[in-house]
Formats: sequence, C-alpha cells, structure tokens
Amino acid sequence: MVLAFVAGDFLYIGASDLLPEAHKSFNAKVILSVLAGVAFVLLLTMVFPAI
Repeated sequence: MVLAFVAGDFLYIGASDLLPEAHKSFNAKVILSVLAGVAFVLLLTMVFPAI
C-alpha cells in the first residue's frame, strides 16, 4: 500500500514539475527522446513479461 502511494507521489512530482519545463519551447530532440523511452519500456515489457 505504501509503495503505491509513493509511486503516485513520484508520478505527480514528475508531471507537475518536469513536464512544464519540457513544454516551454518546442524541441524535436525532447519529443524523440520521450518517444524512444516509451518504446524502450514497451520493448522491455515484451522481452521480459514475467519480471
């Protein structure tokens, strides 16, 4: 239960602090980096589904 609460806090901090900084100016490099990170996590979940 505590782990879920801490994970929610972590996501809130990331969304409220880091995302506005990324949206200050358009940068294709940032967008590509985020998409590459999402693709990497998706790939890891496909390769290691039981972990």
